[in-house]
Amino acid sequence: MSTATSPLACSAFWFTADRTTLLARNLDTPFADGYLFACPRGREKRSLLPNALRPAHWINRYGALTFNTIGRGLPMGGINETGFVVEHLHMPGSVYPAARGRPQLLEFEWIQYLLDNCNGVAEALLAMDQVAIAAHRIGMHFLLADAAGLCALVEFRAGSRQVYTQRFLERPLITNDWYEDSLAHLGGHAGFGGSAPVRMASRESLDRFAIVAALCRDLSPGLEKDATHLEAMRILDAVQNNTVLSVVYEPAAKTLAYKTQRNQQVRRLSLAEFDFAANAGEVMIDMHASAEARPPYDEVLNIASMRKAVSAHDEFLQLGPLLFPTRCTDSIAAGATEASARSAAAAIPD
Repeated sequence: MSTATSPLACSAFWFTADRTTLLARNLDTPFADGYLFACPRGREKRSLLPNALRPAHWINRYGALTFNTIGRGLPMGGINETGFVVEHLHMPGSVYPAARGRPQLLEFEWIQYLLDNCNGVAEALLAMDQVAIAAHRIGMHFLLADAAGLCALVEFRAGSRQVYTQRFLERPLITNDWYEDSLAHLGGHAGFGGSAPVRMASRESLDRFAIVAALCRDLSPGLEKDATHLEAMRILDAVQNNTVLSVVYEPAAKTLAYKTQRNQQVRRLSLAEFDFAANAGEVMIDMHASAEARPPYDEVLNIASMRKAVSAHDEFLQLGPLLFPTRCTDSIAAGATEASARSAAAAIPD
């Protein structure tokens, strides 16, 4: 059964045209606010999970740019300084493998962990064995791509991890249904083995899969690089569904282009523009604002972003007790001043 609507409905695809390899995604979510974080390497990280679950901790090997609609350390996706990209899509019904003594983390933290520690798809597939996503967390599947032109899809079904690499990806795209179910649905459509027309106006998950597959198939060969980027954005536009963010990554060039619901101007960034040295400061850019300014990390703004997400969506997120322990909940809910918000932040693990 298609997951027609979900709090994190999204579409993502990977393709190569004229030696340009791109990963593109729509983030369709009720979280309207967010920030683009630039985090330098060499920072100590620790999962928000309680000690009883043996929370993962690490020091990041690589700096990264991440899109965060909840708060720092809980990215929706991003790219690191090696050109490695990790993006997630909501996948209800996912069951994560048992920890079996491994350190654990949240599903959003898993994205950060891979970006922090891996230089590409091959290394990420090995790193996945070192940690475990905690049980009963939000179901997700993940699309990975790197500067070498490799791509992989990772799903968690019935407690097992299923990995599709380029060798097994017939169509390197995904929405919010299992990949095999999506391929079966696509097979009933004209041009893909069946006779049904693609329902271009539908925004159901399986139909979005068919729309993206058809548009990718119909891409003109030999497109120039700039035209390829424009076509990727055009495909994302065709499946917008309460889309807050559209982003196109070019892993080999270590660049990204993005636009948001509130700012349709496409902003282009290169990782070369950022200082990821261990002694550099962290950058926090409002994702709806111009990307020209590079304001430093602001703890108060980050706390406010997390508070807003938890207040509106914690029935789904289940992050409130982890982000705001009981001893600081009252001051947060009451609308803390800058000083009290900073004090509350001390109660939140890094």
